[in-house]
Amino acid sequence: MKEPWAAADNPMRDIFLAITARAAKYESDRKSQNTKIGLTKAIALGAKLSRPKGRKDDPGKPRRRAGYLLRYAGEAARESFARSK
Repeated sequence: MKEPWAAADNPMRDIFLAITARAAKYESDRKSQNTKIGLTKAIALGAKLSRPKGRKDDPGKPRRRAGYLLRYAGEAARESFARSK
């Protein structure tokens, strides 16, 4: 940095960094507090706080894992084949 207050030997740098760090900590604490208050209100109103059940949750239906990989491998093979011609 070319700012004079940012020089390593300048005491203003330490003060500036301390104030900035305190402001960031205050903002983080407020965000956390607001999130906790919101969750408490949602629970009090009876909201469900989980993701909807889906295919991953049903043990009788296996997940499709190979589809994307096979499509990707197929595309790569077609592109390689087209370049070799």
